Amino acid sequence: MGQRHQAYLIARVVAHGATNATYRCVAAWHHQWCYGRLLPRGVRRFINLASNKDNAEIIIEELKNIDGKYGANGPLQPRIPKIPLPFSTFLLGCTFNVDLDAPDGVYASGYDFLSSVLHAPMTPHQGG
Repeated sequence: MGQRHQAYLIARVVAHGATNATYRCVAAWHHQWCYGRLLPRGVRRFINLASNKDNAEIIIEELKNIDGKYGANGPLQPRIPKIPLPFSTFLLGCTFNVDLDAPDGVYASGYDFLSSVLHAPMTPHQGG
């Protein structure tokens, strides 16, 4: 049901025990009723918020914190937690669940954080 979309944050990080950085999902978000302009506007809001100096510093620090800490995708230990980047994940969720500049008035999805956040180590085929 709904017009579901998932948003993924992909970053180059070094897996535990590895020497080279590879791309992996570090945050994932599900939106049950994402339609019309909400999707591109949410992407633009995330880019704008991530470009903010203070937010960018926190995101960079979160990425540094997981570098070399977790196994590669899949069952390799130590497993990456559901939310390895809490601030970045929250920022991603806010950009898709709230729009203060919506043409028809303020938009809020009505879904809470924990029911919309997806496991970071998932694949797109496992989404919502």
